[in-house]
Amino acid sequence: MQTAPVTPRSDQRTNAGATHRRVASAAAVIAFGNVLSRGLGLVRDVVIASTFGATAGTDAFVLARTLPTILYDLLVGTVSTAAFVPVFVQHARDERQLWRLVGAIFSLAGLAFVTLAVVLGLFAEPLVGVIGSGFSTADQRELAAKLMRIALVSVVFQGLAGVLTSALYAQNRFALPAFATAAYNVGIIVGIVLLARPLGVPALAIGLVIGALAQFLLQASGLRQFLRAYRPRIDLADPGVRRILSLAGTVAAGLVVTAAGQFIDRNLASRLPEGSLTSMEYATRVIQFPLGIVGLAVSFAILPTLSRFTDQEDGSLDDYREALVFGLKLVLLLMLPALALLAALNRPLVEVLFERGAFGPQDTARTAAIFLAYSPMLPLTAVDFLLINAFYARQNARTPVLVGVVGVVIYLAVALVLIGPPGLRLGSALLPFLVRVVPAASLVGVVLFLAWPVAWPVLAGLAFGAPAAAGVGGVLGLVIAGLAAALLYVGVLLALGVAEIHAVVGLVRARLSGQA
Repeated sequence: MQTAPVTPRSDQRTNAGATHRRVASAAAVIAFGNVLSRGLGLVRDVVIASTFGATAGTDAFVLARTLPTILYDLLVGTVSTAAFVPVFVQHARDERQLWRLVGAIFSLAGLAFVTLAVVLGLFAEPLVGVIGSGFSTADQRELAAKLMRIALVSVVFQGLAGVLTSALYAQNRFALPAFATAAYNVGIIVGIVLLARPLGVPALAIGLVIGALAQFLLQASGLRQFLRAYRPRIDLADPGVRRILSLAGTVAAGLVVTAAGQFIDRNLASRLPEGSLTSMEYATRVIQFPLGIVGLAVSFAILPTLSRFTDQEDGSLDDYREALVFGLKLVLLLMLPALALLAALNRPLVEVLFERGAFGPQDTARTAAIFLAYSPMLPLTAVDFLLINAFYARQNARTPVLVGVVGVVIYLAVALVLIGPPGLRLGSALLPFLVRVVPAASLVGVVLFLAWPVAWPVLAGLAFGAPAAAGVGGVLGLVIAGLAAALLYVGVLLALGVAEIHAVVGLVRARLSGQA
């Protein structure tokens, strides 16, 4: 009787190691791009805060971009990961077949987003009336509607850029997508710098369009061969197109509940004192910085690998589980200390980033309080990103949509069980890891919280005696504190024998020496 060949354990370890290096390397590229993107995003918010402050006009802008942001997050970001990348990966072996499918989806996306922008633009005023019913004046609602119409144009360019980004991911090309958001933020900053004085607040919405166009052009520069050969074509009979539409339809169904939740959130916030919506936006931006660097970077880096392992020709369930467990450990290894650091230094961080110009101490206090309330979501949301992409890699879009309606906590509990038959036993793989990592991150947070009041005056004075929290001394103090926290965390992990920290430290050394 013949038996199936068994892969030697040493070969399995070698394959797993190669997968870990590939995922970690891709995550590092995306993380670097996200560091630049989030950094420019903070610069963008600082420019907005110092130019316009937290006023009725900026509240109108925040509300106006709510709908375009939802459309981008769900119909571009989510659909790209749920439908485009997994199906594009299946066609990536044959470049001609891949470009044919990408061309059909590019045409469909262009038609869909132009139509959507026009229709929603026509109904901008009643939409603002519903979302921002708490606004006190008709002028503020009229301004928000005007800004929404302008901002909707940006979704067209971002939608097309999302298709091109997915094609690049399917080919394991991560560099250009990593810097897409950086180009977007640069465009917004340019719009503010050039147009704020003559146009006022509308310069913010025009900046969104400039940034979205820059994002599209950057992605297109990596696919010039495709664009030269592209001819508009809509083929609903193509099996790949039909599969993508099926997955995308499932994801879009969750848009109703998600949009309703965000609309209610904005409606309630519009009833709060002037500037509250803007403070919530700034607090969200700070929270998104570590999420983008770690959570999104790892989840996007691992998606093509998991998609290939779902295909039995390229991998197995064991390969899929090994890659997913490594991704989860990598996310938790980095997000838990980030939570400890940001929670301990919430007020100084907001002071350094925003307190200047029209943004005063009262705005800082309100933004820091909101930011502290948001901070516990960091590790859960990062893991959520990764598990959602793990489902999408298996072309299962229904489970994340259904569970996402219930909430992230229940989602995590269900996802660990339902990730796929015959069960991946993720809990047993992660528990010993968490028993060591959680105390290490907690220790870092406690040390920072206790040491900061004593260390702050010394650190702030190092930069030529600058005492101001929003000055050079404040930035230097936060950088030194962050580096000290990182060294303490790595030291504790090494002492506790956490093996995954060696992979991270090794990758950093390789990057610094130019070997990777």
